Amino acid sequence: MGSAIEELALALVLCIAMVAMLGAIWVLYRTLLTRTAVSDSLLKEKQRALDQRRAALERRIAATASSEKRLEKIISEKRDRFLNIPNVAFHFADSVQIANFYNDYFKEPTIASLVADMTNESDAHVKGSLPQVLESKLGTRDVAKWVSTIRLPETSLNGMFLRYQRETIRSDQVTLGIEEVDIELTELQSFDEAVQALRSSFDLSIDEPVLAKHRNLLRQKAAEHTLVKLEQATGWILVEGRFVIEAEADFFRCVYRHPVNDYLPESAPIVAIVVLLPRSSLETRVANNYVTSIGSVVPLRVYGQVWRPIDRSTNSFTLHLTPLAVY
Repeated sequence: MGSAIEELALALVLCIAMVAMLGAIWVLYRTLLTRTAVSDSLLKEKQRALDQRRAALERRIAATASSEKRLEKIISEKRDRFLNIPNVAFHFADSVQIANFYNDYFKEPTIASLVADMTNESDAHVKGSLPQVLESKLGTRDVAKWVSTIRLPETSLNGMFLRYQRETIRSDQVTLGIEEVDIELTELQSFDEAVQALRSSFDLSIDEPVLAKHRNLLRQKAAEHTLVKLEQATGWILVEGRFVIEAEADFFRCVYRHPVNDYLPESAPIVAIVVLLPRSSLETRVANNYVTSIGSVVPLRVYGQVWRPIDRSTNSFTLHLTPLAVY
């Protein structure tokens, strides 16, 4: 009897131990499942974060390419339009400079063409060795006198300027599009997307003044590329825009407010392109038009040389041009 009880007790203990072991195994199994689920969740979260970064990078690349294409298209359209202008009505024209530039630019090719006709040489050969060809074919003593008497075909100031403008555009000797804004807004777009995600996913909102401050900083950063271009501007520039006419002593001051200002703080100095036109250099009818247009906006095209670019280090935000022609 006692032996049977002992065996029963032992079996009960074994059952209890088995149940405890199964419970421990179940707890361990649940723990492993939980850890696996957590790991999977973390992996998914990391993958989602990577996907978001990749998508943001792809959007930035696409936006940058789109911005570059937009500016390229604008400049290309300007180039085509300027190359096909049939004539111009000058507001201002430096006639002496235009004639000098025209003669200097086109005289040698014209002489080369004439010499080629006289010597039966190819234009390419003559252009490459013009002095030698002249000396060998015409005689050293006669060269200087002969060249000095050559005159380019008679043409109007209008014709000289248009031909000179076309050739300098074709040979990329004049910059187009400096008056356009070259803005990279991808960071601002990413910021707005992040703010929207916080609102929609977590019902979190940020005070509008804080958002406005950060947006202004990002817009100002986006404008940096344009400001650098205006600081580095040099040489000849062809500007097309709406200029405000102002009176300044013996000059008319033509001011183009650059669109980059729309991306700068309201407290920032105004970025502008400025041209001064001497009143005495304008025909009476043109001068009268300018007098009646003071304070108004007038569409102008200015072919000019950079006299002074903007210089943020000295708080100078005006690009000054010396005009060759305004029309």
